[in-house]
Amino acid sequence: MPLQQPGFGLRQQIDERDKAYLARIVLDPLRDNYFPKGLPEGSRHYNVGPVLDQGRTGTCVGHGWTARANDAPIKQPVPMTPFDLYRMIVQIDEWADNDWEAHATDDQLQSGTSVRAGAQIMRKLGLITNFLWCENLENLRAWHLANFGGTVCGAPWLANMMETDSDGFISYSGTTEGGHCFVSKGWNDRVKYRGRYVRAMRIKNSWGREWGEGGYAWISESDLLKMLAYPSEFCAPVEFRVNPLAIEP
Repeated sequence: MPLQQPGFGLRQQIDERDKAYLARIVLDPLRDNYFPKGLPEGSRHYNVGPVLDQGRTGTCVGHGWTARANDAPIKQPVPMTPFDLYRMIVQIDEWADNDWEAHATDDQLQSGTSVRAGAQIMRKLGLITNFLWCENLENLRAWHLANFGGTVCGAPWLANMMETDSDGFISYSGTTEGGHCFVSKGWNDRVKYRGRYVRAMRIKNSWGREWGEGGYAWISESDLLKMLAYPSEFCAPVEFRVNPLAIEP
């Protein structure tokens, strides 16, 4: 079901330092020790909290990180509203032109911010221990199947993602509507799509339950490859202590 003027709010700024903090820091030892031939085919879905609604504001990053904290495998609710979390994030992000929003009303929160700044605030609040980045499809799939939880995603949102098709999928095609943050809640290696089975990631959006399938949608493996090349970002929050992970992205 299409929505009227949904909110976006993602800003992206490439930081070359992120290349030192990739998900393979955690995944490579796991694969070497337990899955030398690769992770087997399968699926992993996590119990999730409520579907949030940012309305027409630009607070998708605050809503995305709040949704991720509310979801399994480790649920640690954020001790504030998604709008107040966003207000904290804009104060430490890469841009100064949105600092005034720290004291703005909810409906005035339009400038947007970055997934990276959201991760830094989540770590400061003690809700995650660190964060890494899934730089390719293999590691994005492995992060889910290894039971590390979902990711916080930031991507240019295209026109054919505005609503789901009859199979519950969104298509990464069309003109760019805005930058958007959303979360993944699972992975499945066998989802029926247009009469065949494909690998796909399940996402949860922050446009309320009227969007998609009650707030959820599938993105196919082929569309994720397009998204990764656009470029987009998939932040993998670390909710447990793994050494060495004393890092400061």
